[in-house]
Amino acid sequence: MSIPGVEKRGGRWTAYVVADSLYFGDHETYHHILQRLSDKLFSTNEINLESLLVRSSGEVHSVSITDEEGAKSLFDTIQDDTTHVFFYTQQPTSWGRFLVTCEIFARILGFCNVFAPFLDYVQAFGLKTREEDENFCGYHRRIYNGMENRSGISYEQHGRGGTGTSAWSIRQLAVYVQYDTQTRRSRWLLLQPGEKIKCAISRFLKDPTIEKCFSEDPMILHSLFFNVTEKNWRAYINVLEEALAELEDRALYARVGDQTPRRHDFPVSFMNSQMIQRLCRKLIKVSGIIESSLEVATGYELHCKDLARLGVGGGDPSLLVEVEIYAARMRDHRGSIAALLQRAQGGLKLYWQILDYRNDENIYKITEAMRQNSDTMRVLAASAREDNEAIGRLAEKSQKDSRAVKVLTYVALMYLPAQLVAIWGKCAQN
Repeated sequence: MSIPGVEKRGGRWTAYVVADSLYFGDHETYHHILQRLSDKLFSTNEINLESLLVRSSGEVHSVSITDEEGAKSLFDTIQDDTTHVFFYTQQPTSWGRFLVTCEIFARILGFCNVFAPFLDYVQAFGLKTREEDENFCGYHRRIYNGMENRSGISYEQHGRGGTGTSAWSIRQLAVYVQYDTQTRRSRWLLLQPGEKIKCAISRFLKDPTIEKCFSEDPMILHSLFFNVTEKNWRAYINVLEEALAELEDRALYARVGDQTPRRHDFPVSFMNSQMIQRLCRKLIKVSGIIESSLEVATGYELHCKDLARLGVGGGDPSLLVEVEIYAARMRDHRGSIAALLQRAQGGLKLYWQILDYRNDENIYKITEAMRQNSDTMRVLAASAREDNEAIGRLAEKSQKDSRAVKVLTYVALMYLPAQLVAIWGKCAQN
């Protein structure tokens, strides 16, 4: 089976984009990006690719690929009666490589005839050791005899080990869809979809009342992505607010300048200022993610209106209602994050003021202690000087007493018998 947009170069499958503009069809840049980032983005031996095939009869087949042969047979099993094809590329962790080789990924891109801008989102994934390139989100679209669009959404997901904010992690989702209005076939590529998203898609496709509408207008599936990725924001914002409130209480009720014991007091340290600074960084990052999500909603709304105007889809009024609800809720979250960020920045300023005051207070106490020590040393020196003077007077008095004893001794000798004096002199000679 020939795959449009794929050819073999040097024994390797390489995808290229068939497009009619430099922006959407920059073939060389597209090829070089894949080659340059292949070590970061793709696994070399571990494969875990999932696919959903929807037949014209409405049957949904789930396929799991774990090796190269399985990938080859997957493309062979995609028959002419396959109306919708979904590819799920997974990562073992949020900062891990895709569990698919570069060659298989290139075949998927070629099969879906993906336009080049989608590679901007692919670069945001892959092996990482720290947070990087996680704020790249947005919406790109193109309309011809069908339509193409791709979107990137970041969202919070609960389930990581730990408590509080450490139990949450930012997940990225990139979606590409190509739809042909003549054949009513669509090709979907989802990068790192969560289990909730995959389960929701399966339920969506297996519902016979929805499947017909989906074949006529696949844009309705995007409302599912909006719904799933928005659900956790409120819970996560509440966790952030709880963490901020605890740090605020430490600063607001800490003892500053009051020497009397207080019933409620919190120790404030430099570590607390580091904690609130990390919280500020999270809030700033979340604010950027929400802004990007609103851009996706705006792009989706414009795309639906253009499709409806051209008569190629997007005409279901519920589509605009869904995106308006999503945008309204995200704007509410944006306001909550902005308020929390303002509180956090005020709390950080208060922490620095408390630490500066306590530093000045400690310097004053040390200076006062040194002054008191100096006074004590002066008192001790004066006391030592007085003691030395007293000892000198005692020594002088002892010397006078010694001279008086000698005089009395000689006087006493004058009154002793001559014979006793002679014996004493002889003993003195001996």
